[in-house]
Amino acid sequence: MEINEKKHKKEQQELIIRKYQQYLKLEKSLSLNTLDAYLTDLDKLMSFLTLEGIYVLDVCLSDLQRFAAGLHDIGIHPRSQARILSGIKSFFRFLILENYLEADPSELLEGPKIGFKLPEVLTVEEIDRIISAVDRSKAEGQRNRAILETLYSCGLRVSELITLKLSDLYFDEGFIKVEGKGSKQRLVPISPRAINEIKLYITDRNQIEFASAVILSRSQNVKEDKLEKAVKLLRSLNDKCPIVTTPWEELSGAQILEVMAVSYTHLRAHET
Repeated sequence: MEINEKKHKKEQQELIIRKYQQYLKLEKSLSLNTLDAYLTDLDKLMSFLTLEGIYVLDVCLSDLQRFAAGLHDIGIHPRSQARILSGIKSFFRFLILENYLEADPSELLEGPKIGFKLPEVLTVEEIDRIISAVDRSKAEGQRNRAILETLYSCGLRVSELITLKLSDLYFDEGFIKVEGKGSKQRLVPISPRAINEIKLYITDRNQIEFASAVILSRSQNVKEDKLEKAVKLLRSLNDKCPIVTTPWEELSGAQILEVMAVSYTHLRAHET
C-alpha cells in the first residue's frame, strides 16, 4: 500500500510539473531560455524535497527556509538565490491557482538582502586622457570632443545629452537648459571648456559625414544607438586608457558615458 502511495505521489508530482511547464509556456508566454531557467530552478527544489522525503504538496514554510539556507551554504550568489526563490514563489502561486493548495507556503519566504553595487568612477586625469584620445583629424572628432566635454562638464544623463537642442544653450550666461525625467526642466552650469568645444563643433558640423549621428543636429536629435556609434572609438582605448576593471570592449558607448557622468557627480560631491 505504501509503495502504491509513493508511486501515485511521484506520478502526480510529474504531472504537476508538466502542467506548470505548459502554464509558463502558453499563459506566461516565456521564451525558451527563460522557461528553461524556471524549470532548472524548480528542479533544485524538487531534488531537495526528494532528499528530505517531502511531497511537494506537503511543503511548509520551514522546508522552504531550509532550502533557501542551503542555497546560501553552497555559495550561490545572493542575486542567483533571489532569482531561484522568485521562481519557487511563482511555482507555488501556480499551485494555488490550479487548486492544488489552499495556502501558499512561500508567501512569507524572504530572499537574501542584495546590496547596491556602487558604480566605478573616473578621476579628472583619467577623463582628460579619454577626451585627449579623440582623434581630431577625423571629421567626427570635434563632435566627439563636444559630446564628451558636455556630458562630463554638466553631469548629464545620456538621455538628456541626446535631446539637447541649440536653443537650450545659453553660453553668455554660462548654463544650459536640460529636460530630464518626467519632462522636468532644469538649468545646469556648463564649463568654459565645454562651451569652447561646442562652438568649435558648431563651426565644423556641416563638414561631418554622418549628420544623422550629430549630437546637435539642426534637423533632429541623435538617437541613443547613434550616440553609441559616435563614441565607438572609446571601446578601442583599452590599451591607452586601462581605467575601469570591466574591459572596454564589453562596454557600450552609452555605458562609458554613464561612467563619466557618475564620475562628475562623484567629483562634485567631494568638492562640496
